[in-house]
Amino acid sequence: MKALCNFIFSGLLLIFFLLITCKDSKESLELKKKESVANAINSTYQLGGNGLAFLVDRETAIRLRDECLSGGVPKSNSKSCIEYMNYWGETCFDFRPKEGRAIAKFYKHPEIYKIEVTIINELEYTLIFKGKKASLSLNLLGDFPVKKGSGNEFYADPILTIPNDSRSSGSIGRMDLIYGGEGIRNIRHARFNTLEECEAQNLADEEKNKQIQRDSEEQIRILDKEGVKVGEPRKN
Repeated sequence: MKALCNFIFSGLLLIFFLLITCKDSKESLELKKKESVANAINSTYQLGGNGLAFLVDRETAIRLRDECLSGGVPKSNSKSCIEYMNYWGETCFDFRPKEGRAIAKFYKHPEIYKIEVTIINELEYTLIFKGKKASLSLNLLGDFPVKKGSGNEFYADPILTIPNDSRSSGSIGRMDLIYGGEGIRNIRHARFNTLEECEAQNLADEEKNKQIQRDSEEQIRILDKEGVKVGEPRKN
């Protein structure tokens, strides 16, 4: 009986030890994530979204959104919704919280929007634009730790919260924090040293999209000349 009790006690100690170890490992991993964010956060990001407009170009953003939603359900092919989706173009976000500042620049517009930044912690910030405050929180996603030379990527989903306005709050895109290697960096190309580099990438992306559109239109013209409808196989 004594041997059985000792066996059970030893088993409980082992389980307790494993639980403590797992907890410590998880907490250690979260701490390392936050340290990595702190080291990488000062950078320029191609966000892939225009949610920042609800802070820096608020009247326009609300007007275009409400026009798009005027029928109750947004129609992606309606004129107002197309304007809402394409009005600003790609967003470059020069985010320098360690320096207490940030800059938002929309590709299709010349204005530079200067924003004050206050650090709450590694994952939370207060943004101030012309006296108006908003909260920015980072949801960490992707691979961690990032293996050097790999296709790993560690990034954040930045959530903008406008006080007393849930409709204008939400994700503003994506902030790439760490790339494993040059391969994934070249594929994503959404993290830069300067605002000028981000703007140059926007221009390159636009030219690439225009070329794809021209190639597509040329292919349609060739098929039409041959009497082939799009989607149908060519006749031999």
